[in-house]
Amino acid sequence: MVQDDIDLTSKAFRTAYYLAKKNRPFGDYQSLLELQEVNSSTFGKGLRSRYSATQDFVSVTKSIDA
Repeated sequence: MVQDDIDLTSKAFRTAYYLAKKNRPFGDYQSLLELQEVNSSTFGKGLRSRYSATQDFVSVTKSIDA
């Protein structure tokens, strides 16, 4: 994985973490990624897909509950 890919994945994961930590609805995920893109981040289709977002969200919520 290239460093840029790692950075974008980290941003997407932190976004999912924020939503879980603040007990926000999952529907906010896409809006927050769009906001990050306006602020110079570029997420590929893989990170924006509903499946990837769900996997990130589930991973984060499991780590918070642990």
